Amino acid sequence: MSASTLFLGNGFDLSDLWIGPDLTAASTARSNAAQLPADSTGVLVLPRPPDDELFDDLDTLELAPDIAAELGNMVVVWAFAEAALSHTLSVVSGMTTNMAMMGYYRVPTYEARTKFIASLIEQWNPQTIDKAAIAKNIASLNRLAASRNKWIHGIWARGKTTGDIVTFHLRERNETNRKQPIKAADIKNHNCAVRERAKQLYRLIGRVP
Repeated sequence: MSASTLFLGNGFDLSDLWIGPDLTAASTARSNAAQLPADSTGVLVLPRPPDDELFDDLDTLELAPDIAAELGNMVVVWAFAEAALSHTLSVVSGMTTNMAMMGYYRVPTYEARTKFIASLIEQWNPQTIDKAAIAKNIASLNRLAASRNKWIHGIWARGKTTGDIVTFHLRERNETNRKQPIKAADIKNHNCAVRERAKQLYRLIGRVP
């Protein structure tokens, strides 16, 4: 078993992640760690889990080119969506397009950018543009961004026996939500939703991408 083998099986929380050869490692468990058996060197040993709960962490998606392709499309479609948001900032603030784009991309995070636009929308009183629809559209993009962030920041892994591609999300306190299967179709649907929200933003502000 390689040193990159992961096990996040039933009954384990964030303090029970074991990574290492033969699933042996220095203990990160809590007070019950003393009850676990130790090897001859004194290192605690976690009993070997079933093979279908073993995963190798990934550094490439060469074995899943369909997923890799959709992740590449995701990068591009989110760039398209952020361009739409920068144009929205231009319309809401009254700045020229170049001014808005320069300012938008100097704000360091997506969350900060959209919060800034949302705060301006609250004080904005357009004559012919539906500002409520714009705010709703941005909120939809924010929810989609949460899904994107899980794919970006999760641990990518492949089942040792099943070959299934999954991501692990260690910030999830609910164990059942910690492992997420990854399908190319799911990422493709996400990309379509982001693209439609971005195009709708352009329509709402009266601009053509």
